[in-house]
Amino acid sequence: MNNVDIEKIAYEKYLAYSTECAMVAAGTLYICDYFSTLEAEFRFVWAQDWALGKVLFLLVRYWVVFELIFWGCTDALPETIRLCTH
Repeated sequence: MNNVDIEKIAYEKYLAYSTECAMVAAGTLYICDYFSTLEAEFRFVWAQDWALGKVLFLLVRYWVVFELIFWGCTDALPETIRLCTH
C-alpha cells in the first residue's frame, strides 16, 4: 500500500465521519424543532378539517422522520455493504 492509497483511505474516512456528524446534528435540530412546535401543531393543524394545506404540511413534516430513520438504518450497515450499494 503506497502513500496515495493511505491518503485516499484517510480522506474517505474523514468524509464518512463528517457526514455522520452532519446527520447527527440535523437529527438533533429536527427533534428539537419537532418537540418545540408540537403543541402548536396540535392546536392549529390537527384541530382543523382535512384540506390540501393540512395534507401537505403533514407530508413535509413527517417525511423527514421517515428519512432520518431510513438513513440512520442504512448508516448502521457494515461499511462493505454500504460501499456495494453506491
